[in-house]
Amino acid sequence: MQELISEIFLRVDFKTLKRCHCVCWKWCRIATEYLFRETVYRHESQTHFDEILAREDLSKFIRVVSFEWAQSSDTTIQQLHSISSHSKLWQLLLQPTVSVIRQHDRAKITTTLSGVDPEGSLSILPALREIRFVTSHAYIPTQGFIKLRKLHVDMEFIQLPIDHVWPSLISLHLRGGTLDIDRLERFLNNHKCIRQLHLAFVCMLRPLHPSSGELQKLLENVLNSRLDTEVAGSIMRHAGKYASGHERSLLREIHAQLEESTDEKTATELRQTLVTLFEAMLRYELDRHIALVMDMRVPYKNLSLELNFSIEYFWDDELAIKGITLPGDYVSKTGVWKNDEVEQGLAMSKMCVTSFFESG
Repeated sequence: MQELISEIFLRVDFKTLKRCHCVCWKWCRIATEYLFRETVYRHESQTHFDEILAREDLSKFIRVVSFEWAQSSDTTIQQLHSISSHSKLWQLLLQPTVSVIRQHDRAKITTTLSGVDPEGSLSILPALREIRFVTSHAYIPTQGFIKLRKLHVDMEFIQLPIDHVWPSLISLHLRGGTLDIDRLERFLNNHKCIRQLHLAFVCMLRPLHPSSGELQKLLENVLNSRLDTEVAGSIMRHAGKYASGHERSLLREIHAQLEESTDEKTATELRQTLVTLFEAMLRYELDRHIALVMDMRVPYKNLSLELNFSIEYFWDDELAIKGITLPGDYVSKTGVWKNDEVEQGLAMSKMCVTSFFESG
């Protein structure tokens, strides 16, 4: 019965939990546990946060602590150290072991600590066993992490640290637009204990440039496959004229012209052909990345390594490729590497290739 109650309350939103808290004494005791499982620290409510941590009857329920900074002037490592030096956190009965650092927009960064360590470490940073960076910042902090076993890095340009070794690191997950292969090679040679490596590549459309002419020719060929040459040429000229200097904008203009210049059936067929074209380009990029990784001078034969690859388009680019109309009040957050607000499960082509290199 208790397990059923737990499953129900874990799925209830915060507002409903507050209402349950007021029903009766029995419901109050049950709801309290779930009301304080996740606690948020903000500078303007620091006193309230400290009061919750100081009360053992409430802090014993805490499983997730989130820190929100309104301004991102501090570096990630400064923010983590400010968390580690927060004396009230040491009073938690169960110490956090997982940290998720996420950039929501240009200014706001959230660090969420979760997971539990029943041993009760004396310091937050050494206790962390898993860290996930989802940010446009290019620097990966390395100091202070002793027990780190899993590292997830999700940023546009990834440069792994090569002057630091985590002896317990067994899992590495990288997602980015650009990955420094030389640094990855050196990192793997320094971390021979890694058993899981997941590389998720993100393809991005580029600013319009003379080299974009090849893409424009491909797009025009797609239009010529279903339209009169004159109509296809007119669409391309109009799109090129009004595209705001980016391939993403060029695609949106083409989709808009298809609405005006063709019937619904033809427009739908051409959109699908465009998607097929970009899927083929995605497969090519995946094969290219795999070849680069497999060409690294890493002693795979000395490892039992599970190697997994995936590839996708950057979310804003994928919307443009598919011709998905954005809301009128939508503002493209180009300064944010990953935006959960507009992710709609639109992974166009996410292909995984798994290889096992047996120790030999």
